[in-house]
Amino acid sequence: MCVVCGTTMFKEKQIIAEYPFTKVDLILARKSDTYQVGVDWMTVAESSSRPATVYWTMKGVIALLSSKGLQPAPEFVSGGSAPVTPPPAVVAPKQVVKCLGVVKRKYPNKRLVDCEVRGQKVKVKVRDNTHMRLNLILDVEESSEGFISRNRVDERGRIYA
Repeated sequence: MCVVCGTTMFKEKQIIAEYPFTKVDLILARKSDTYQVGVDWMTVAESSSRPATVYWTMKGVIALLSSKGLQPAPEFVSGGSAPVTPPPAVVAPKQVVKCLGVVKRKYPNKRLVDCEVRGQKVKVKVRDNTHMRLNLILDVEESSEGFISRNRVDERGRIYA
């Protein structure tokens, strides 16, 4: 059941598993003028890192089947085969916390340095640590992936841009 419109929704994978359709058939059907976006099918972005999933409405599935001269299975129509309910299309933005870090160690890997951030020693991803000096103060962003610094350092060891 779709949260937004209150209709039963089916993933394309379900349709391919139940009926003699291929992925190419469904893509061509979506591109044709016969099926309308939002009425017969829709895309739902479940997260920002994954591509959107295509869902077909009950009306769209019945129209697809009638185009091939097929009848829907009774459990498919009644929802007995567990139709998938798509999550809401709202994706929460990533939380980014900015703070300062002091370079305490450089690694041979030019993308990493050890910094002291809020009294703790952490690894920070940087653009290039070649010209960085110890005790250099960096702007550090703390996100769900870890600590990142977007600062650039010139040949003299000073931050620019």
